[in-house]
Amino acid sequence: LDWVRLHVCEVDSLSADVLGSENPSKHDSFWNLGRLDEARQMLSKEADASPASAGICRIMGDLMRTMPILSPGNTQTLTELELKWQHWHEECERYLQDSTFATSPHLESLLKIMLGDEAALLEQKELLSNWYHFLVTRLLYSNPTVKPIDLHYYAQSSLDLFLGGESSPEPLDNILLAAFEFDIHQVIKEC
Repeated sequence: LDWVRLHVCEVDSLSADVLGSENPSKHDSFWNLGRLDEARQMLSKEADASPASAGICRIMGDLMRTMPILSPGNTQTLTELELKWQHWHEECERYLQDSTFATSPHLESLLKIMLGDEAALLEQKELLSNWYHFLVTRLLYSNPTVKPIDLHYYAQSSLDLFLGGESSPEPLDNILLAAFEFDIHQVIKEC
């Protein structure tokens, strides 16, 4: 999350713009914010603007608030985080299976993203700046405790999914893939 916060700075100005508008829930960029705290603020605006959707906005806000995240300085073990994340993920799955958000396509799409659904993530591809932004988002919602040995698999598949055969990898992409493989010789060679 820190990486996204540091590398996707336009979210700060977009968030301020949307929240400062006369009718935030009708703003063109209302559904385009991806940070959990800002998204929860947006949901409260949606609930205020549309009392009929207040209940499902509250449920979604609670899911966002309770999403387990590993934080520096936290004494929680990786195993504890994995267990909490699994329970949280199962709760999200139940809401999807129960069609809780079926009346709101935006919230249902958001739930699918929170479940790590690749198709739902790729539907929002234009909001992601590059394949490694997609990688970070994908891992956050599908496998937040990914093991270093598996990073290359996720990196390669994220690159392939994001580019979708439409373009070729750039030199930086090859360097990053080599780094995810822990192949220092290839990193140096590519540089």
